[in-house]
Amino acid sequence: MSEPVRTSGLRPTAALALVVGLAALPRLAGLFTDFTTDEVWSLLLALHARSAGALVWGTFHDNNHPLNSLFLRALGEQRYWFVYRLPAFVLGLGAVGAAVWWGRLAGARAALICGGVVAANHLMIVYASEARGYAALCFFCLVALALDERLRTGPAPLPRAIFWGACLLGALAHLQFAFWFAALLAGALVRVTHGGESWKRAAAQYAPALVAVALCAARARGMVIGGNPEEPLSSVVVHAAAWTVSLGGWSPFAVDAVMFAVACVGLGLGTAGRFTPDRVAFAVCLVVLPFATGAFTAISVRYLLVVALGALLGLGRVLDLGLARRGAPRLGAVLISGLWLAGQARFETEFQAEGRGAYLDAFQVMADSCRERPRVVVGNNDFRTELLAGFYRPYLELAHALEVRAAATALASPPDWYLATGRGVAATASPALPLGGQGEFRPVLVRPCRTVSCTEVVLYRRFP
Repeated sequence: MSEPVRTSGLRPTAALALVVGLAALPRLAGLFTDFTTDEVWSLLLALHARSAGALVWGTFHDNNHPLNSLFLRALGEQRYWFVYRLPAFVLGLGAVGAAVWWGRLAGARAALICGGVVAANHLMIVYASEARGYAALCFFCLVALALDERLRTGPAPLPRAIFWGACLLGALAHLQFAFWFAALLAGALVRVTHGGESWKRAAAQYAPALVAVALCAARARGMVIGGNPEEPLSSVVVHAAAWTVSLGGWSPFAVDAVMFAVACVGLGLGTAGRFTPDRVAFAVCLVVLPFATGAFTAISVRYLLVVALGALLGLGRVLDLGLARRGAPRLGAVLISGLWLAGQARFETEFQAEGRGAYLDAFQVMADSCRERPRVVVGNNDFRTELLAGFYRPYLELAHALEVRAAATALASPPDWYLATGRGVAATASPALPLGGQGEFRPVLVRPCRTVSCTEVVLYRRFP
């Protein structure tokens, strides 16, 4: 029979400094890769909005993450685009620190493991080095969760006020926060109905935050979705599970599915290390709501980010509880940890080696071939955006979405280049794209591109 192992006495500040310091290394490397199409789009929406208020209420597009857009607008035109990623970098490290804080409620070892899992995960690294709102979303989700645990011990005015602020900023960071808050609210309702918590106390904590989150979530009405080709929910689930819990980066989906289920079980255990109705309600709600939404509308992996975040916390708790016991549980936890880290390292190595630099290769080809600024259409399988592209500055001005074959008639003159991005674009690359008597596009560059939503980049040039 396995026996408990005594928890180490690592100080909280030492655990925080260790995990956050290690987390900074891969995120720092990601700051200096070139901009992705979605980052270009987010920046243009921020810079071209009528006002800062219009970014909060008025620009209903899924590439407008209001909190991040306000940062981008405040920064204005920058010569070095890594500057636009600094808010995400800081908040991404903050999310690692918040995971350490949440894990510390279960002990020093749990703090190290939960923080380490968030620090090493490929998705968390990508979004902490991307000028969008996902790093802020993760940070405020984890802060709200840790404060929710803290407030269970009794009312405290300052933590409650910070909880309200975290919920408001989380909802401004990304609409997915509504899923996280709904899960927190489900746990609170279970505590009120089955745990003896008073309605008055629950209302004092959640009602102000509920109003703020509901107002922000109302932005979803009429939201324009753009940037990625549509995928079936099954494909999105496969990718989300692989990037979250894949063992070795090559494990079959059946193994990923089992790991994902185990991680969700760990989330139900929470910091208490045992199942309680409110924590189970939180875990079930957090998993079911985003998947249910995906059954009615097109989503991509990034729309399951809160599920992945919850699964990472659950995985951390499962590993912590396994390492706390001698014999087979500890051996299994060590083996799973090693395989999981190998998988995340593989994803990240491929991403850094063959990732966003593919865009830079394409613009280098254009720069070498043109004396004047080229006119470019940038897009993927279902999305086309006309850009006036400078050398390494592919974000100067956004015109409108259009299909590449309609470019010749929609524009006064056809663009000089077409940059196709997405999954499978190389396999379906056409030898020639006719432009109705004004020449044709021919592929001149094909590059692998291991980003979250893109596997290839194909650059076409217009020939008479």
